[in-house]
Amino acid sequence: MNPHKSWLFKADRDLKGAIGMVDLGLEDLAVYHAQQCAEKALKAYLVFSSLPLVKSHDLSRLLSLCLDLDSDFCDIQEALQGLQGLDTRFRYPDIDLVPDEEVTKEALVFAEIVLDFVVNKCL
Repeated sequence: MNPHKSWLFKADRDLKGAIGMVDLGLEDLAVYHAQQCAEKALKAYLVFSSLPLVKSHDLSRLLSLCLDLDSDFCDIQEALQGLQGLDTRFRYPDIDLVPDEEVTKEALVFAEIVLDFVVNKCL
């Protein structure tokens, strides 16, 4: 399997896992995996573009690298902003233990938007 396809496979699994976790009432885990889906999708595009793997969880940084290659990535900037920080926000018992329903639904929608966009770019 091509390296970028491996990243897209893992991104897809994160999205499917996030959807399944909502069904189990595990919204905090769902939004984490939604963020992970987007992160892995962006990394897939960077690998597809023959760039070395960037070891970063920062969606803004990954987006910036993608924008350097293709200005169309501005189309998913809002979705990525909605996912920024969800990899840590609910993982620890700080202020918010579990995201509300709106945050959870938006995270799933945003992750799907990002994944679909990147899949189409990697065809």
